[in-house]
Amino acid sequence: LADMAADLYANGAAGAMMGGAGAAALGRLNRLPGMGRDVGEIGQAAMRIADSIARPSPRITLRISSSPTRGNPLAIIRGYGELNRRQSAVLEQLPEFGSRAIVGNNFGQRDLVALTAATGDEFAMFSVGGRRLIIRGNHTSVPVTPEMGRELARQGWRWSSHTHPGETPHVLRSSSGDRSVLGAMGHQRFGYETLDRPRSRILNSRGDGIIFTPGGDSLQGWKP
Repeated sequence: LADMAADLYANGAAGAMMGGAGAAALGRLNRLPGMGRDVGEIGQAAMRIADSIARPSPRITLRISSSPTRGNPLAIIRGYGELNRRQSAVLEQLPEFGSRAIVGNNFGQRDLVALTAATGDEFAMFSVGGRRLIIRGNHTSVPVTPEMGRELARQGWRWSSHTHPGETPHVLRSSSGDRSVLGAMGHQRFGYETLDRPRSRILNSRGDGIIFTPGGDSLQGWKP
């Protein structure tokens, strides 16, 4: 019986993969006197094994998530991260000091910080509706004068934030030029509140920040 089962397994596997030869062998053994039931059960088990061998393996799909270091300002300044596609596309529009680009509101303050982390330059962001105006500076300033600030405010823009390169809290200080531009922009909407004294944010290369006004700096919003 064991020899028959082995023969049946071999023929059954061939039948599963090549056609009816295995099934024919199983039929012949089932017709042997007194052995049809036992051989049939063994043969059917062998056919199931052969069928599982012949059946194609399920396709495995691997999903590779994007790197958590891509677009991360802290990873960028540590040297093991890089700009993401959105940030790189904006930087391509800002090749030099004084370059300007208007982008969508999916470009946020974290993206602005990433540009500074990657280049070591200051960047300023002005907002109106669903648009962002990004201006590139150098490692010490952004070329925005009080006159330019006044004209931007007349067109409805508000000064959302700008960056100061560096990682320490010491770089989170407004300059007299920062305060003059903000003062020239007059009334601004900050969050859900309309303020007589406009406010804006300064962010360092890590993304830590403070709020400043034409009169000075505040520790509100600063992260140690």
